[in-house]
Amino acid sequence: MAFIVALLICVFGFLVGERCTQFSVPAGKTLVSTAVLDSIKNLKPEIIVKDSIVFRDTTIYRDRPLPPPEPVEPDINLYIDSIVNDTTHLIIKDWVKGIIERRDIEYRPSYVLRTVREPYPVFYPEIEYKDKPDRWQFYIGGGAGSLVGAEAGAIKNNWMYGGEILTDSRERYYLFKIKRIIF
Repeated sequence: MAFIVALLICVFGFLVGERCTQFSVPAGKTLVSTAVLDSIKNLKPEIIVKDSIVFRDTTIYRDRPLPPPEPVEPDINLYIDSIVNDTTHLIIKDWVKGIIERRDIEYRPSYVLRTVREPYPVFYPEIEYKDKPDRWQFYIGGGAGSLVGAEAGAIKNNWMYGGEILTDSRERYYLFKIKRIIF
């Protein structure tokens, strides 16, 4: 009979435990292993950014010698001046007939491609496990045998503090307890 009761308690406990711990993944979501999440978290993106940068390292002097003229017509000369290097592309063409008749400016901005390497933002919340704060827990109890008694106390930081009153109907005995919980 005791075996049947123990078996029923085990089956009942299993069924209640299964019912309380059922978990289903929400619609549209999947479960992945921690290793997969860590590998995604540690990916570094390679983003190429095109910047338009004007460098101010090219020095242009006011008293620079004039470029040699190229005769275009009998009374019009073409002067071509340029600054072309890895950061600047500027070509100025002047048609001069005593005064500047026409000016063409060819300018291309310098583009610098830079790679931005920043970690992806973590897209899943990280769970922090915190220890439960040690709070005061109180208990009461009683017992009967050759003596009858009642006890009360408190538990804090794995220490039990309490008191107990025992009686055998003729005398009362008072006990004060301090115990350490080791398991």
